[in-house]
Amino acid sequence: ILEAVAAGVDMGGTDLRGVCLYASDMRGALLAGADLRAASLDGVDLRGVDLSGCDLAGATATCAKLAGADLSSADLRGVDLTCADLSKACLDGVDLRGANLLHTKLAGADLTDAILDGAYLGGADLTGAVGVTP
Repeated sequence: ILEAVAAGVDMGGTDLRGVCLYASDMRGALLAGADLRAASLDGVDLRGVDLSGCDLAGATATCAKLAGADLSSADLRGVDLTCADLSKACLDGVDLRGANLLHTKLAGADLTDAILDGAYLGGADLTGAVGVTP
């Protein structure tokens, strides 16, 4: 699915494993608890979307727009978030083990109780982020 517009659609709890949503507009979509393992979310606009409790293990979301999104308690193990914008996103309790956060914008994000073991944060912008210690 390339450049789809699914703004405002309720897909909470849906099985979307391996889906390709390249450059789609998903603003306002409800995705809480969705299974997005191994999904391709490169360049997708997910600003302000509820992704709480989602399973995104092994997904790619390079250059994705996730500013203000709620990813609390989501499984992001091994996710590639290179150059993604997670400014002011809620990442409370997120599992980011082995995730690639190269040049990711995390300014003002809430990383309280986030698991960052083995996550690569080279060049990430953590200005004003909560819950991380240098």
